[in-house]
Amino acid sequence: MFRFDRKQEVFDFGKFKLGGQPGEYPTCCIGTMFYARHKIVSDPEHGVFDVAAAERLWNTQVEMSEVTGNSCMNQIVWNKRKRQGSGLKIIRIVLQTLTFTSGTC
Repeated sequence: MFRFDRKQEVFDFGKFKLGGQPGEYPTCCIGTMFYARHKIVSDPEHGVFDVAAAERLWNTQVEMSEVTGNSCMNQIVWNKRKRQGSGLKIIRIVLQTLTFTSGTC
């Protein structure tokens, strides 16, 4: 199997690890939500999105993680055209709005 010559970093997230040499740790599937022009976002300036669609995406990712046995993470990207205010406000809206299921996400 392919190996990198240089030492690889490993990041420990408690239930799973990312990084290292190829094959050293199980694959982690990383989904992305709320990216630029994501169809579930209707108003990026005010953090308006289709909650039901976002929950379906999230829950599908968790279900696929359970089916495959691979851990998963979700990258939340918010494309805010006007750079005023905090991006953390959008993350807070997302976290307070979605009903997260249990799992490795």
